[in-house]
Amino acid sequence: MSSEANSVKACAVMVDAAEFRKKIANILRIAPEKVQDDCALTDLVSDSFALVDMVVELQEDLGARLTQENLRDVRTVRDLWAQIEPQLQK
Repeated sequence: MSSEANSVKACAVMVDAAEFRKKIANILRIAPEKVQDDCALTDLVSDSFALVDMVVELQEDLGARLTQENLRDVRTVRDLWAQIEPQLQK
């Protein structure tokens, strides 16, 4: 594993829900206080392409991998965190 991959993995383990919300705000270029656990993702982004881009960027940044099956029932920031967080513990 490259040193870059190691650093991504090390950073990923240290991310908590609050940092995850900050990452979303950063990606979407919105105020962090707008990203709350119970916010619908569709309320945070203007179109489905932006939502897909956000999820892809989060996966790359955190070293997580989500499938369509993982995302099927994701509606809120909390739902998305629930799919990503277990992968960060590996």
